[in-house]
Amino acid sequence: MMGELTAIVHLEPDPVPAKGLTFDCTALGGSAELRQRITATLPGVSPDNITVTVGAGEALAMVAEAACLPGAHVVIETPAPRSALMAAQK
Repeated sequence: MMGELTAIVHLEPDPVPAKGLTFDCTALGGSAELRQRITATLPGVSPDNITVTVGAGEALAMVAEAACLPGAHVVIETPAPRSALMAAQK
């Protein structure tokens, strides 16, 4: 996973990429250190502007919850991933 993140932000992967970096689900939005590492090569982006999710389904649900009012109509393509359908139904 850290290798994928370092590729996204164009960092050279460390020989021991996760040394001292924990991946736990207890920190809402991702650990402060992980968010800091993601923003290390993104000028002007603060770790406070980064949210790390456990997958696309969680990210879709967060966006749907933030952008859609209760009872709103949502248009979604088919076939659609189950996570997208579940996010739209909330």
